[in-house]
Amino acid sequence: PRDILSSNASFEVRKKNQNETLPFASAENLSKTIDLIFSSSKPIIIAGGGIKNTNGYQEVINLAKILNIPIVSSAGHGDVIPFDESLYAGQMGPRGNPVASNLVKKADVILALGTRLGFNSTFFSYENINKQASIIQVEIEPSALGRYFPIAIGICADAKTVAQQLHNQISSKKEINKIEKWTQHFIKERKNYLRIRDEEAEIAKTPILPSGLFKTLRDVLPKSSAITFSISSELSFRS
Repeated sequence: PRDILSSNASFEVRKKNQNETLPFASAENLSKTIDLIFSSSKPIIIAGGGIKNTNGYQEVINLAKILNIPIVSSAGHGDVIPFDESLYAGQMGPRGNPVASNLVKKADVILALGTRLGFNSTFFSYENINKQASIIQVEIEPSALGRYFPIAIGICADAKTVAQQLHNQISSKKEINKIEKWTQHFIKERKNYLRIRDEEAEIAKTPILPSGLFKTLRDVLPKSSAITFSISSELSFRS
C-alpha cells in the first residue's frame, strides 16, 4: 500500500567488521575424506552455490591442483570457477556440456562442495551421476546431506572452509597421491571439445545462430566478461 511504502522504519545497522564463525569439518571427517580420495582413481570435485556465494573459487582450485583432479560445477553455477582454469570442465548434468557431464557419470569418488545435487544438476537420476561412486557431500544446510543420493561421508559445514581445511591437511603430508591418467584424459577431451565447438560454429547463417554468436563474442570480449540475457515477450514471440 502507498502509505506503507512512503513511511519510514528504524532498524539495527549491521556492523561492517562483524566476524562470523562458520562451521568447519572435524578432524575425523577430514581424515576419512582424504583417505577416500587417495584410494580413488577417478575423483572429481563438484562446486556449487555454496562455493560461488562465498567467493571460494580459489580454495577449490588450490585443492584440485594439489590433487590434480577435475572440477565441474552444479547446474546454474557455471561461473563458480574461472573458465580459463585448466582443471575446470564447466557445468555438469543434463543441461551441461558433455565433458563435464561424462566426468560425473564415470567418477568413482565425488567431492560435492556446497551443492544439494538437486534436480537441475542430476534430474534425480543415476543416468546423470555414477551410481557406484562414493559421494562426499559438504553442505551448510544439514537437511541437504544425503537428501537425493546416498552419501559415504556427510559434512555439515561451510564448503569454502572445508576446501581450505582439506588443502592444508593434504599439504602437510609427505606423500600426495596425485591423479594422472584420469586427469590427462579429461584435459585432452576438454581441449578437443572446445576445438570442435569453435570449428563447427556457424557464423554466416541468417538469422545468426547461438554457436556463431558466442564464437564471435568470445573473440572480442575481455576474458573476464560474463554474458547474460533478458528476453522480452515481444522477442520471444518474434523468434
